[in-house]
Amino acid sequence: MGIEEFLLQRAENRGIAKGEKRAEKRTELKMRAELIRNARLNGISFETIANIVNLPLEKVRAILDKMGIE
Repeated sequence: MGIEEFLLQRAENRGIAKGEKRAEKRTELKMRAELIRNARLNGISFETIANIVNLPLEKVRAILDKMGIE
């Protein structure tokens, strides 16, 4: 393998790794939002939800507002 092929392979591997990390983060955020949604629909307070998911209260409220849930 020549240096050019090596560098291209290395760049490709880094790109794949970055894409996988983004996908993992996106999945984690979706799961966290679903947890917040379900907790609120089951009557759990905003404050308790914020403590459970370790997010600021304002962020929890913003997520629920975006979903149309009070």
